[in-house]
Amino acid sequence: MAKFCLKILGFAPILAMVMLLNFRVDPANIYKKGYESKAADILLHGQNVVGMLNYDERIFQEEIVKKREKCPDTILLGSSRVMTLSNDVVEMKDYWNHGVSGAGIYDYLGILGMYNKSGQMPKQVILGVDPWILNEKNGDTRYQSIIQYVDSFRETMEGDKSKVQLKFPSFEKELQIFSLSYFQSSVDLIRKEPELLKGPDFDFYGTTEKEAKEMIRYIDGSIEYGESVRNKPVEEVDKEAWQYVSGSVYQIEDYQELDPNMCLMFENMIDYLQEKEVCVIFYLPPYHPIVYEYIEGDKNYEMVLRAEEYFKNLAIGKGIQVYGSYNPEVLQCTGEDFLDGMHMRRSCMSKCWVKNQED
Repeated sequence: MAKFCLKILGFAPILAMVMLLNFRVDPANIYKKGYESKAADILLHGQNVVGMLNYDERIFQEEIVKKREKCPDTILLGSSRVMTLSNDVVEMKDYWNHGVSGAGIYDYLGILGMYNKSGQMPKQVILGVDPWILNEKNGDTRYQSIIQYVDSFRETMEGDKSKVQLKFPSFEKELQIFSLSYFQSSVDLIRKEPELLKGPDFDFYGTTEKEAKEMIRYIDGSIEYGESVRNKPVEEVDKEAWQYVSGSVYQIEDYQELDPNMCLMFENMIDYLQEKEVCVIFYLPPYHPIVYEYIEGDKNYEMVLRAEEYFKNLAIGKGIQVYGSYNPEVLQCTGEDFLDGMHMRRSCMSKCWVKNQED
């Protein structure tokens, strides 16, 4: 037993070094306090933010809601597929884009819960509805960082009888302090930026410029990707679209049904908003033509088509305006209108909005 204890003690200095470097460098900004708060301050004081990387997008949205003096008239909720939808496209001045990567129903509820707690609700909510939000097996658990708002808003929605159980937070991010792979990332980052050893720092800055080499987040919450993404030739984008469908298609694998409880929870949310006289709009972001053709021809992804049908029928029943379609051909969007297999350029965003206004 004594020998075993000595061996454990022998590893203690190594473990301490791993923890110290992971905490000090923190390549994914897990332990840096104030990262999201500082970025929110810059935006709300009228400057765009350049270079935000590796942060908790949900906590960032919380900081925005907490720090705003007035609730915007219109908010957009959705995934990264709608994060480039800006106020000049939707032609709404008092507007905020709350898009977060991989968003699902829980993220809608969480962000609405933030506004509800603040005592203010928007007059209009645009919902970027992806097909996976009704897939109980979509696998995304990033909502856990705002789970308290999800719970509180579900309680607020009287009549929410859905039996969906939230997953308890796993603290997977926080445990990265012990991770050897995170340690390797820290070492790699130090090689590139030795000054990080001096202590935590922020990798973003505010600007009034509207273009940048890196990703930029605008004062309406929307983003524009960096030059390396924006300037990809169409041949490379097509290649990425094929790669997108060559493996597991993002969040729509094992999609066997439109989950009844997810549908019920979604409908409860719509009913609650409409009862509070909040105007609801659906926005269906299209897939790249290569991806949509693949999905359309494979029975394993039949629920994607059924999800669009569900949203459109629900919209008719509840008097909701619908923009967009998962089918790019309907919107006259071609491969040139995409950044990869699932993200649009602003050109396609505009086509979606104008097309529906014409219809």
